[in-house]
Amino acid sequence: MREKGLQRFTGGLFFMGPALAVFLGVIIIPILMSMYYSLFQWDGISPKLFNGLDNYIRLAQDAVVWTALRNSLYLTSSMKAQS
Repeated sequence: MREKGLQRFTGGLFFMGPALAVFLGVIIIPILMSMYYSLFQWDGISPKLFNGLDNYIRLAQDAVVWTALRNSLYLTSSMKAQS
């Protein structure tokens, strides 16, 4: 009985493998890489300079970001009210 359960489990992994590989390659790995790169000042050519959270602090202090966020929330809420 235990062998049949193991066989079903490995069979399930065999069929889920390609979907998991695509999910990792298209969703998870790019998210992790963008989180990693956001901690650096880097133009893609020169060496990376570690900034830590300075990029996020500068983002939070930018008035244009807050205006864009407010506009996005307004548009999202108005579209939700229409539907």
